[in-house]
Amino acid sequence: MDFRSFLTAYTECSSSVGLPRMSAKSTFIHNSTLSTIHEIETQLMLAISKHGLCSHHNLERHTIITDDHAGRAIRLNLCLYSRNEVPGVSSDWVNMEFFVDIHADQNEDPFRHAFASSGHSLRSKREETHKEALACLETYLRAQFSRQHRTFTFALCIFGRYARVLRIDRAGVVVTEAINYIQNFRLLAEFFWRYNQLSRSQRGFDSSVIPATSDEKDLLTKAVLQYLKAAEEGIVRRYPTMESALAKDSPTYKIEMIDRYTGEPTHYIVRKPCVESAHVLGRATRGFVAFKTGPSIQKDDYDVTPPLPLAKNLVFVKDYWRRHSCDSPAESDLLDKLEDLEIPHVPVSFTASDVYTEGQAQVTKSHLLSNARSSKWRRPCQVCGMLVHHRIVQQLSFPLSTVKDARELVQVVRDALQALIDAYMKARILHRDVSSNNILISSSDAPAGEGRGLLNDWDVAHKIEPGSTVRPSRAGTWRFMSMELLYNKEKDHEIVDDLESMFWVLLYNALHHCKHTGIPPRDLFDEVFTVFKSDGTPETSGGVKKHAFLRKNTVVFSCPALNDLITSLRTFWFRFHSSHSVRDPELHRRLRSDPSELLELFDLALRKGPEAWVNSESTADQYPHGGITKPSPVLLTTLAPCNILPAVDILRSSSDKTIAGPACSSPRAISTTLHGPPKTRGQKRALESANVVPIPPSKKIKVDRSDAQQQRKKRRHSARLHARSKQRISDK
Repeated sequence: MDFRSFLTAYTECSSSVGLPRMSAKSTFIHNSTLSTIHEIETQLMLAISKHGLCSHHNLERHTIITDDHAGRAIRLNLCLYSRNEVPGVSSDWVNMEFFVDIHADQNEDPFRHAFASSGHSLRSKREETHKEALACLETYLRAQFSRQHRTFTFALCIFGRYARVLRIDRAGVVVTEAINYIQNFRLLAEFFWRYNQLSRSQRGFDSSVIPATSDEKDLLTKAVLQYLKAAEEGIVRRYPTMESALAKDSPTYKIEMIDRYTGEPTHYIVRKPCVESAHVLGRATRGFVAFKTGPSIQKDDYDVTPPLPLAKNLVFVKDYWRRHSCDSPAESDLLDKLEDLEIPHVPVSFTASDVYTEGQAQVTKSHLLSNARSSKWRRPCQVCGMLVHHRIVQQLSFPLSTVKDARELVQVVRDALQALIDAYMKARILHRDVSSNNILISSSDAPAGEGRGLLNDWDVAHKIEPGSTVRPSRAGTWRFMSMELLYNKEKDHEIVDDLESMFWVLLYNALHHCKHTGIPPRDLFDEVFTVFKSDGTPETSGGVKKHAFLRKNTVVFSCPALNDLITSLRTFWFRFHSSHSVRDPELHRRLRSDPSELLELFDLALRKGPEAWVNSESTADQYPHGGITKPSPVLLTTLAPCNILPAVDILRSSSDKTIAGPACSSPRAISTTLHGPPKTRGQKRALESANVVPIPPSKKIKVDRSDAQQQRKKRRHSARLHARSKQRISDK
């Protein structure tokens, strides 16, 4: 983007009064022979200080921080800090305004080919240094967004004599043209001066979040410690990641929201997220164990810790960016509708709404430049459009991995299935993302701490209007998606797809937490839940091994009731897919009209006596890394050299790939599908930053690689035959 246009659009300033008088031909940095990073750092700091460009901020060097996702220390060249923050605390992410990434060589600029002709792929022009620079830039941004509550941020990248300013929000990245800041220093100086005049919200900070007081910090700490002690004594169920709320190296914030029942402002004390997306762009879901200030929450179905006065106020705050679409309502609206219709087994929502700043909803702006068709700076690609900041406060529920035994697992999945069916039958709402992460356990619905199921995360749900079909962007978690969705990316999403996903969720968690015998589970995970195909583009397909598992049972569970249920469901879905990728039309029609027959299979298992539930005790996760020897198709949000970088919606871990929002089909796309072991340092760093386990050399993909090789051989053979036939015709 043109630098002057960037300043006008994203650093609004009332006037230029106060900008230091500078000659357009004078030298901003007096040493024109800058050759090292240290020299650039020193001269830039001196120049900004000399001209008084940032009177409210300090520019400091050598900030070292540990990135939780990459698991390594990060060194930033320069960081801008506010002078109004807590004294004595500067060199950390908490008080950082934005960072300056410096490279001594101008050829290391990864954005230099941003506006190359569309006839050539940018990927073929990237050098290894470009890939490393992009991977590092993504790591810096991820660490900053993880530790701060922001709507957007700026970044300054310097490559030798040239500089670019970036504006990053959850929908994309706007990159300016490269300017020679030594010859034309006024533009860069004006950026710093304008930034110094902006308010806190104009600088990208979330105005609904403020630092917590010391007393509020103590309340959160005491409540969490009280809960953890009760969990050790067996009074309450253990929450796996609650310890993150005690992290001493993370700041404590107070979030303000409007209570949906009283209409009064309510505050929630949060610290480090217990659930967090590893990616900068997209929905960027974060989950916090929060302490609600004020009186305890008075709800009979939530009082899970009666002996614990402080722990009663612990809730779960979900913070994410939703897609703005007329077809898909906000999750808070869907939850209200489900509550009005008395849909069972849906989490209690205390507060749910979009986040506002000065009466305006917090939205992204990167899509505006992409939609400007007349702009010469627009890069032709498919983006997800505007995103809206959204928050939901729910009861503290527990992940599916905390089930106590096989019977509880069946009961929880059965309850989630009930919620799925009732939402479809009563409200014509499709969930569209049934996964292990979206089914929770609530100890409040049954006595003696017996867990019941909750179907959560309705953020990609879709309401079916009369006479319409659900054919928006592809949605779902890869390993739990139905076979037909994996076979055909153009397929309409139907209720039968979500029903089938429930079976794969049950099977996946039974393999993790229930005793069984049969085929080595590692092979089963690879072939049923992980195998995919790709023709070299981000588009993938799979599901072949799922059909093979339905056709032939290879696992026997030690619990008779669980084994019988999974066998019955396997037979049911094999009958549905009467032949490979071809469904039974009569059964399909029956499921669409009334899917309750699946509930009867679960109820039949739950009605069995204790003798059928022997050997049902839950074990520790037998395959904590998913049993994966090869990675799932992972869309990495590695920043590509472009003017607008499209958002890619990724939730949960890299092995649980969630697709939501359009995938980029342009060769310049931000999304990169990685197959096989990393071959370059850039790929290794990208894999490390995404928490992807690379394939060991001795365990390369066999099925997928062989299929892809066979396809390539067939195409080459067909091309040779075609060329020969053309040659014969021309000879004649």
